[in-house]
Amino acid sequence: GSAGALSYGGKGGFGAAFTLNLIKSATSAIFRDSDLKFHGNLNLTGEAKNTIISAAGAVGASKDKGGVGITLAINLLLNSVNTVMERVSALSAAGNTTGLISAENSSTVINAAGALGAAKTAGVGVVIAFNLIQPQIKAAIMDSRLEMGNGAVTGDSSSLTVSAKDGSTIYSVSAGGAGAEKVAVAGAISANIILTDVEASIKGAGTVVKATGDISIRSTAENNIYAYAGNAAGAGKVAVGAAFSFNMSNIQLAAFIDGAKVESTNGNIFVQSSASGEMIGLAAGAQGAGKVAVGGSVVIGLLNNNISAYVNNGAELTAEGSVSISAD
Repeated sequence: GSAGALSYGGKGGFGAAFTLNLIKSATSAIFRDSDLKFHGNLNLTGEAKNTIISAAGAVGASKDKGGVGITLAINLLLNSVNTVMERVSALSAAGNTTGLISAENSSTVINAAGALGAAKTAGVGVVIAFNLIQPQIKAAIMDSRLEMGNGAVTGDSSSLTVSAKDGSTIYSVSAGGAGAEKVAVAGAISANIILTDVEASIKGAGTVVKATGDISIRSTAENNIYAYAGNAAGAGKVAVGAAFSFNMSNIQLAAFIDGAKVESTNGNIFVQSSASGEMIGLAAGAQGAGKVAVGGSVVIGLLNNNISAYVNNGAELTAEGSVSISAD
């Protein structure tokens, strides 16, 4: 989405730009209340990929008293992906096959916002940008029976993977500028937030999962925020500028086996959660005036991750090889 405004007046000019972009999506792949006998691979997958590209700018100019430019940009990306096998009996005696229960999401916000105010007496340029990504991604086998592989075949390694994965990124640039013979005020505020909830599981007291090869329950998330807020103000007498950048990444990530019976007759069992990402925030300003120039820049970054991998509630795990439970 894009928005722009240009205003010029003899005595005063006022320009304002506003953009609101919202993507709210729900993607579901559900296999429920069914019986299945198969001889090939089993794939149950849900995937979503969404991008918001937003640009907004405003200019207010006047040859006399005041010029004001104000820009407000709001971008919201709210996604859910659910892949669930529930109350299903699925049996395969074929050798060297694969099973995949997968939920995957990719979210990107690209935002550029600017404002400029210029006049003989006073100029004001203010820009505010708010970007939010909030994905909920879940992959699960619950209250089901799933058997894969042919134990009579030597070395059979029919494998099963339950995977939930999210990748979310925000790119944001916000800049305010002002110029006047007497007073200039410029400001930029940027707030960027990613709230991620990702879960991969095999659960249910009546759930039985068997495979001749490896059984993997994996949950992964990557959050990246790259944000810049800047301002420039110049005046003959007084110039004031401020830049503020607030960035927060919150990841709730879990991979687990809850109450179920899980058996790998020739392989390993892996329960893994892994989170990664980058947060780079920059706030800068420049002010110049004949008498008084005041400027300030603030960057706040908050990282709050809760990463877990576990087995609980009487779950039974049997593996010919190793059992690995890890969170990082």
